[in-house]
Amino acid sequence: MKKLTLKNSFLFSGNHAVIITLQAWLGMQMLHGPISRSRTRFLKLIDGRIEEIEQTRVDLLKKYAAKQKVKEDGKDVEKEVMLYEEKVKSEEKDAPPMLETKETTDPRIGKRYKLADEKGFSEEFQKYLEEELIIDILPSNSEVIYQVKDMILNTKEEFQNQMAYRYDEWCEAFENISEEGEGKKEKKSKK
Repeated sequence: MKKLTLKNSFLFSGNHAVIITLQAWLGMQMLHGPISRSRTRFLKLIDGRIEEIEQTRVDLLKKYAAKQKVKEDGKDVEKEVMLYEEKVKSEEKDAPPMLETKETTDPRIGKRYKLADEKGFSEEFQKYLEEELIIDILPSNSEVIYQVKDMILNTKEEFQNQMAYRYDEWCEAFENISEEGEGKKEKKSKK
């Protein structure tokens, strides 16, 4: 059975403004007819993984977040510390208000987690982003995958810098659609 292997990192951009996700790039393409429908079906095919990546990111943020004990229903409960911005009046006359970062344990107010171990979070999440999504190419999805492959490999769009490297990774993933075990046999014979 043929398989398409995509790294989780293809589906998560984080704070990179210059590197967009595969799904964002596909969504920006001006398409019509059957290829547009194939793109939409492909996006639905990977949608579950996109949600999983975001949930994993949030779970890891909570794991590595600073904790604070608070009273809840008369009991001490440990909660994640979150940060938010609040406007504060400047001491200088006619100066615009400034933003001050404040802490809370209320997730309705907090906008991001305060990390107690930023390095630990980064290392674990980066390792997760290197994991792969393997999609079996079945008669029910093969046309969709191959049309998206053709669109990616034959795009007229120009790429530069980090985005050029990411585009190359996407191309390699689609060019390397392989039979199960096929790639492993090649690697063993090269040793």
